[in-house]
Amino acid sequence: MSKDRERQRTIKLIEKVGSIIAFLDLSLVSILLLHDHAYKLFHYLFSTNGPSDAYHFQWVGITVFVTGLGLFINDRQKKADNKAIENRRLEDNRKAAQQRREDQKEAQQRLKAQSSIDWMDEFRHLVAELSIVSFEAQEAARGYNVFQIFKRSEEVRLEKLDEARKQQFALEKVHRLLYLYTPQSDTTKPLQKSIEAVFDKSKKNIADMSSMAGKILAEEKDKIEFMRVYDAGNKELKQLNDNMIELASQYLGHEWQQAIGELTGETKSNNQ
Repeated sequence: MSKDRERQRTIKLIEKVGSIIAFLDLSLVSILLLHDHAYKLFHYLFSTNGPSDAYHFQWVGITVFVTGLGLFINDRQKKADNKAIENRRLEDNRKAAQQRREDQKEAQQRLKAQSSIDWMDEFRHLVAELSIVSFEAQEAARGYNVFQIFKRSEEVRLEKLDEARKQQFALEKVHRLLYLYTPQSDTTKPLQKSIEAVFDKSKKNIADMSSMAGKILAEEKDKIEFMRVYDAGNKELKQLNDNMIELASQYLGHEWQQAIGELTGETKSNNQ
């Protein structure tokens, strides 16, 4: 842009000098006309001899002609330069607009990728929390039922009951959050089923232990049966949790590649 401004100043300077020369030449011609030398004007301008030896002004005509031609050329050059400057300005504006669109597109891609990464972090946290809470809820229920079976103090029993209820509430809460966070698609169906399997098994284990405790208290079953129910349910729950973690890891790995693709501009097709 500084070169364009310098060029414009040079052109204006040339125009001013040319205008001054043209003004002086035309003023001289006007003086000749005002002094009734019109018939001699052609000789003053173009004759090599002139009307007398004292007035040898044939260069005046040449100067006027050259100056006029110079002004004409300068005018054309000015228009051409202005057009070139305008074209460059339009091209610069076009490039700037294109760059803004590309920057906006890149910003949107980065925002989308960052949103995906934030979602993955929260989803990973919820999956891990479900895995942990499914065991904690089961353990809290086991502790309460053991105190029921062995008829410990009422105060301790109530404390264990309160803890069991809190853990079951936490289990329900994280399960619902995971349901909302998990995309409903063919790709996530295996993971959805695995999540539901972990939740359902934890609930079933809690119900089975409560049922067995009731039978033991009614002297229909031996106390050892309670531990057999607990051990069998706990083993199955562990297997289901391992499967859920594996499926979640595979799914999040795929989503991570999608997010990296967005950040690097190599967007891959989304299978969600």
